Amino acid sequence: MTELSVGRRRFLRLHRNPAIGWDLPEGHHDDPAEASGRAALTARYLAHALSRDSATAGWIRRHRLTGESSEFSFWSPESGPDGLLTEAIARVDENPPPALLRALVTAQLAQARTQRNNPLVTMFRSVESAAWGDSPDGVLGDQQSLDEASGPGFAGHLRRCFAAGKPVGASTPAAGAAAQAVWRGDVVTIDRPGEQCRLIMAFRLAAEVDDAACVALLAQLLDGSEGLLYRRLRIEAGLVYGTVAVAKDDGRPRTLIIGCSLLREGLPMVIEAFRLCVDEIDSGHLDRDALGVAAGRVADRMLTKLDEPFGALDDKRRRLGGGESIGLLAERVPAAVARLAVTPRLDAAFRPAIGYVGPVDDAVAGLLGRLR
Repeated sequence: MTELSVGRRRFLRLHRNPAIGWDLPEGHHDDPAEASGRAALTARYLAHALSRDSATAGWIRRHRLTGESSEFSFWSPESGPDGLLTEAIARVDENPPPALLRALVTAQLAQARTQRNNPLVTMFRSVESAAWGDSPDGVLGDQQSLDEASGPGFAGHLRRCFAAGKPVGASTPAAGAAAQAVWRGDVVTIDRPGEQCRLIMAFRLAAEVDDAACVALLAQLLDGSEGLLYRRLRIEAGLVYGTVAVAKDDGRPRTLIIGCSLLREGLPMVIEAFRLCVDEIDSGHLDRDALGVAAGRVADRMLTKLDEPFGALDDKRRRLGGGESIGLLAERVPAAVARLAVTPRLDAAFRPAIGYVGPVDDAVAGLLGRLR
């Protein structure tokens, strides 16, 4: 327990209880084609049941569904050992009432609609599909597939899942399909008449900088209102509304993702400005002082996340999956400053993945082709 002074007379007591993890070895890639959304529905039911168990009702819960697994995380100031969670899971009814399943299906369909109508979610899904060929829109399923998933076979599926579920650390997970992902480097366009345009690209990193510390530092240098991307496209050129840069390190080959929002009439000029930015990222001079500031922010953010309720658990999952500890990674960030002086920084052997969301007309495909 840690005590912090608050003002002159009060103390805030912070409990340091560790988060508890429990994972199912099935993800959305394991859903039958006719029952897409089953893994998400399974997670939704388990979360619902645990929220009503007296032992776990007050716990903070978090869930992450991947193609290969369904990861549950729990934390509470009063949380007990892993056995308490295992006992609560053992009490979950493996034959959920039909009325409850219908309500959960309705909630899942509402979530799917919300995500489809969210322009930022759609933008990132477009580049995900362009990069890896994934179809994230199907993860939650539709009415027909969820009717199939929640049918008579659902109870048997729950029994198999609960029998296979394990606390995090009980065994080292095998390499999943994510490690075998194949880069596609396609162009995906999504027609949204009357909306702003959103242009997003994903790049593979050159071998010399294909490192978690380097890609995190590069994304930090580019992102935000003080980032290089915003300065070039917004402040200097006045062509876009906003920009984004993200480092993706999810078990597949690392990628750098950059994007912006704009009006359709400005697309030709933005394409040209975007190309110049990509050239600068790939082979231009990156200011060493700016990199030093970015390195400090990246390391601070990494170490801060370790102190969050789920930080140590996330780090444990990362290490069990073959990744490097966040603490060690933060120590290597300053050295990444010198490594990013090496050019090229992007791997020319892999075509960039391009996503576009907005009004689509006859000229859009040709304009996007200029980014290839």
